[in-house]
Amino acid sequence: MIKRTVEKIIIEDSHTFPVVLLTGMRQVGKSTILDYLLKKKLINASCHINLKDLILKMLAKSDPASFLSSYDFPLIINEIQEAPELFSQIKVIVDKQRINNEKNSYGMFFLTGSSKLNIMKLVKESLVGI
Repeated sequence: MIKRTVEKIIIEDSHTFPVVLLTGMRQVGKSTILDYLLKKKLINASCHINLKDLILKMLAKSDPASFLSSYDFPLIINEIQEAPELFSQIKVIVDKQRINNEKNSYGMFFLTGSSKLNIMKLVKESLVGI
């Protein structure tokens, strides 16, 4: 695999922020880089979800709280733009972790999404303060 400069940024950000979002055009390697970092144990994740799976997408959209509660963290969610309803629930989870100090809240979520302008608007509206 080609070493990419973004690797270091992802690793550093996962030790600083609870949510790391990678956006970009389709087929540029967003999921591939996370898979690589996970395989090399440079980031942690208990599960890797792809919301292009229609069943997962439907579950995530219909009941974001239940959907996310069925997984352990840290969690990789690919194609987050397919279920923007998850953004608000992600913020609730991160805020709860911080308030309860249950465990380190850094690197809880790794999200990928295509570079649609509306995804950035949703991030700004839902994840402000994270």
